Amino acid sequence: MRASQRGVFGFVLGLGIVGGTCAAERPDNSMMVPIQALVHFMSSPPASPISGVFAKKGVVIVENFAPYIFIGPGAVSGWETGFRGHFLNDKLSDLEVTFGEPQDFGRDGNRAYFALPTAWTGRSQTKRFKEDGVWSFVLVRTSNAWRVLGYAWGVKEVALVP
Repeated sequence: MRASQRGVFGFVLGLGIVGGTCAAERPDNSMMVPIQALVHFMSSPPASPISGVFAKKGVVIVENFAPYIFIGPGAVSGWETGFRGHFLNDKLSDLEVTFGEPQDFGRDGNRAYFALPTAWTGRSQTKRFKEDGVWSFVLVRTSNAWRVLGYAWGVKEVALVP
């Protein structure tokens, strides 16, 4: 990006306008319900399958554990199996999450998009860690609730902490 482009981009961000949306727009509490349920599941996976979080069809998940993309009719069950393996293999424990301010919110009818700065802390094996990243979500409104249609997790930084 050229210096003149960075200046214009910074000015647009300073106005709080990105992609035609106002920075004051953000996901409402009902949109955060499936995300909080997802966090609850990921923090300490119960024996039962995850339910009430993902859309019934068309789900796409991009993750940092193999096979990295989960798509098609078995996306949710494949992701769940993959996550359980990741959780057990890395001996994850004491997981907690902190969210930053949602970014780049947009809504079109029964779909919404936003990026959610996210920090995971916990233990892997016996070492404490902090993983900073961004969780980008596409939600779909069903007859009675928002569900995750897709998400992508991107790690910005991982650090061991004392």
